Amino acid sequence: MLGVYDCAANKTDCNLLASGSATFDQSEFGSDFGKVTITTGPVNTLLDANRGLLVKIAPTNASGDHVWLAFANANYPTVFTIS
Repeated sequence: MLGVYDCAANKTDCNLLASGSATFDQSEFGSDFGKVTITTGPVNTLLDANRGLLVKIAPTNASGDHVWLAFANANYPTVFTIS
């Protein structure tokens, strides 16, 4: 699960802008890593100067509450796209 929020600078007073569920595919990586794709609907908003964009990722119970993200690694590429 993923949520995109508009939050105050101290990460309180958050408003949910979009959410999405994940699909998981290990075919490219073997048994230790996989590709997770999370899609949300379109978001069209402006954030005030004292607000920020917060992205929350929550694992499912099936994962044992473990999530590993590999950034800047050629063997396990990570892409986070906002378009």
